[in-house]
Amino acid sequence: MSEISEKKVKKLRIAMGHSLKKLEPFRKNFFEVVKQYVGNHYSTEGAEDRVPMNMIELAASIYLRQLAARQPRAFITTKYEELKPKALDLALACDHLFDEIRLGETLRRIALNALFSVGIVKKGLNHSGTVEIGGFRHDVGQPFADSVDLDNFVYDTTAQKWEDSAYFGDRYRLPLQSIKDAGIFDKEAIKNLKATQKSAYDQDGNKKLSTISVGEGGEATDEDELEEMVELWDIYLTRENRFITITADGADTPLRDVEWDGPEGGPYDILSFADVPGSIMPLAPAAGWRDMHDIINSVMRKISRQAERQKTILGVEGGAEADGQRIVSANDGDAIRLDKPDAAKEFRLGGFDPQTLGFATHMRDVFNQMGGNLDSLGGLSSSADTAKQESLISESSSKRIAEMQDAIERFTSRVVRDMAWYLHHDPLIELPLVKRVSGIDMDIPVAYTPEDREGDYLDYNFSIEPYSMAHDTPGQKIQTITSTMAQVFMPLAQQMEQQGVSINFEKLAKTIAQYTNTPEIEDILIFSNSGSSPESPVDTSSAYQSTKSPISHRTYERVNRQGNSRHGSDVALTQMMFSKDGADGVQPDTLARMT
Repeated sequence: MSEISEKKVKKLRIAMGHSLKKLEPFRKNFFEVVKQYVGNHYSTEGAEDRVPMNMIELAASIYLRQLAARQPRAFITTKYEELKPKALDLALACDHLFDEIRLGETLRRIALNALFSVGIVKKGLNHSGTVEIGGFRHDVGQPFADSVDLDNFVYDTTAQKWEDSAYFGDRYRLPLQSIKDAGIFDKEAIKNLKATQKSAYDQDGNKKLSTISVGEGGEATDEDELEEMVELWDIYLTRENRFITITADGADTPLRDVEWDGPEGGPYDILSFADVPGSIMPLAPAAGWRDMHDIINSVMRKISRQAERQKTILGVEGGAEADGQRIVSANDGDAIRLDKPDAAKEFRLGGFDPQTLGFATHMRDVFNQMGGNLDSLGGLSSSADTAKQESLISESSSKRIAEMQDAIERFTSRVVRDMAWYLHHDPLIELPLVKRVSGIDMDIPVAYTPEDREGDYLDYNFSIEPYSMAHDTPGQKIQTITSTMAQVFMPLAQQMEQQGVSINFEKLAKTIAQYTNTPEIEDILIFSNSGSSPESPVDTSSAYQSTKSPISHRTYERVNRQGNSRHGSDVALTQMMFSKDGADGVQPDTLARMT
């Protein structure tokens, strides 16, 4: 029997309707930003006008690469010495689960949503014993973490804090047959359940986000879907601590009504990069990008139209038409006869306004600055004229991105903690794992079973490795390896040798050759002891002997040389565009920076 009465469900539907109405402006802004992100050539539902300089896509791709480029890994510790092996097993189980459900891809999608509006995750356990509810990533009895778009999300908008919200929920579609076969829905409630047609519009008549990819004519018909589908709402009632499933067509009888038996806080969580006082809905970075993006592209479209109207014509006086025809027909370098050479004159008409181009260039610099110095974050170009200035700008930019990385790291920590909660508590979960034994180059298959779960869950301290989701280029990896070798291993080489630890220089050389894409390094070096086993390491003690003279002399010469940054070139270009004398009105040293 359902614990939530039909009267309660009816009141819930009314409250959800009001909340969805209040969320309409946020959904519309999200929809419009995504249209600009995909541009004019993605589908018929993309941007209406051309987007010659897609600043939103540029900023989003740069930030996304810094925020969620890799699969997260669980770093799990415990204060109890006897439970440390079990903490390691749980970490391996988490990493295995993350790979199975492709958590990195989900977090990347959530981070992208958070850049445009708000990132939302839904966490849970597939309780069905036969049906993979939600797709092939939702194995039977396996935890899952899904991204939820704002189009399909609702919360109690009367609340000012996430903790005070009376309910959260998301809308999704399932095959009718899967609902009947799942075994988790009320049998009486699903007896008269009928398929519902997918709509391209929300309850307020606005197009849904999914129509951007579908294109024109996004309204589905019965022939569009392979199976009969039903639209459902999952709702978590925070005060009752209950999880219910209701249909989207208005029926008041829940299809499912159970006590929430998952991690504290419920199945939903949000990722935000800038909170707004007194509101659950955050301020998205794209809200500050949109106006400048629109201005830049509006001006660039105008410049493009002006450039397309530009033409050069040859005007001749009456009676000199033959001269004009011979001039037009002549090739470069030809000698031709002109009866009236002074009667022909070239005219240039139209062309873009230099001041308009200067304004567009200036707005691009403003966008770069307001976006947190995108040139520096994305490695697009130098932002300053000297190395010292560039270093200061890079450090300032990294602080801004570090704050956003902290936000997504805290968010990911909560997701990982909840995934680990399911792995530790569910008695039916068994995962195949692989352990690497220290000192033996061999992987040993093991299993994570209920018998391995010792100790209370609260005895564990879960955390994500700092920047574990950030992208590392091969160059950055090489820099890390070489700096670690120079600062840690080489100074301690003799102590390491005394403890039987040696450095595999052959492996080091091959790693550098691989990461730098320079296979010639392996051909240059000859390893006489190649293939030596760990029991018989290469004797490298002679490599530790210093070959430098204890006394050295160095001469430092400081040269102040002006750089050629993109910003400096843009400033020179803007000065030239606004100058009445064109390039003649610009200082020679400023003009030199453009070339």
